[in-house]
Amino acid sequence: MLLCTANRFEVFVPAVHLRQVFLVEGEPLADLECTISGAGPDYDDVSDAEGGIDLVVPVYAESVTIAFADGNEYLVDLGYLDPANTPSGAAQRLRQLAYLPRADEAELAISGPDLASALAGFQKAHELEATGMLDDATVEALQSALGS
Repeated sequence: MLLCTANRFEVFVPAVHLRQVFLVEGEPLADLECTISGAGPDYDDVSDAEGGIDLVVPVYAESVTIAFADGNEYLVDLGYLDPANTPSGAAQRLRQLAYLPRADEAELAISGPDLASALAGFQKAHELEATGMLDDATVEALQSALGS
């Protein structure tokens, strides 16, 4: 005699809550509709007055794409960042904040004129002396801007 049984179970995937703020030339992308993809099913949201979007993403997500109705689209990498006081860590944060263009991993610009220019732009937008150098005040502002 063959017995058949059915089992039912539910899987709960832990999620991480994060907030991403979008600024263009220091001004928030405020009150804009957007579509968020890459963290499960696509969904629509609206940025708040500070240009912020609160996300809940599964712990396994590596990135999300946020496409605003005005045509701006951002890929937000999730996960590990090098320390903010290193050139690679500064470059990673500047990419997330759209001060440094995205590049293939093999072409990461972690020094030289691209990084210096991005640092100077970030410093100016955050009312720091625009030296293009990775000083303590800039490291603190980078950490504050991304929360890490």
